[in-house]
Amino acid sequence: MKEKLLTMAISEERKSRRSSQNVGLIVVMVLLLTVMRGFLPKTLGGYATMVGLVFVFILSFVVLRSVLVKRGAARHRPAALVIPAYTTGDLVDFVAKAGLSSHKWGGDGGTPIAVSVSDECVELWSGSEDEPRISLPRAEIGSAAVVSGEFGRKFGQPRTMRVIGLRTSIGILKFVPAYRSIRNTFGSTPTGLDRAISELGSMGIGASTRDNRGPATGTTPGR
Repeated sequence: MKEKLLTMAISEERKSRRSSQNVGLIVVMVLLLTVMRGFLPKTLGGYATMVGLVFVFILSFVVLRSVLVKRGAARHRPAALVIPAYTTGDLVDFVAKAGLSSHKWGGDGGTPIAVSVSDECVELWSGSEDEPRISLPRAEIGSAAVVSGEFGRKFGQPRTMRVIGLRTSIGILKFVPAYRSIRNTFGSTPTGLDRAISELGSMGIGASTRDNRGPATGTTPGR
């Protein structure tokens, strides 16, 4: 019963985050469009240009956040392997069940993070924070594999695709490798998954590219 109540609470929290995220995005778009109206002609072409510029601005902001969080993790852990990544909806649930913080994370994933791997521990970094959100000693880290995870939404439902699943003592930590920041805002790619598996393996984390959960839907085949 307690587990069921916790699952319901997490689900409601994700819905609330999704609503807040959507409202924030709409506000930003409206503000940008309002500002640009004074500089572009009020024609169909002008409006199309404004929408395009807003889209580019938002993507650039996401890329900048991704670069900064990776640099921050590398600065704090200079000897560690640092993998740029995006959160998944599963990761939001993971930290909630573990009693950890998912502050400023979108409920369906897509927030830039960095995963650092050293001989001592595996840590997850977010934003410009000086401390990791998650820090687990290597003794509590199992294998890594390509598994099914939730990333974004499609037709109002969670979108399932292949992501990296890192087995830990408190559950499976799932993330989307983001070596190509813009491309990976739409999800994982086969080359990105292979690279993450390879890099984790180089750090002594047993890894397999086999997806034991069967074929995932919503996966983009492009590289």
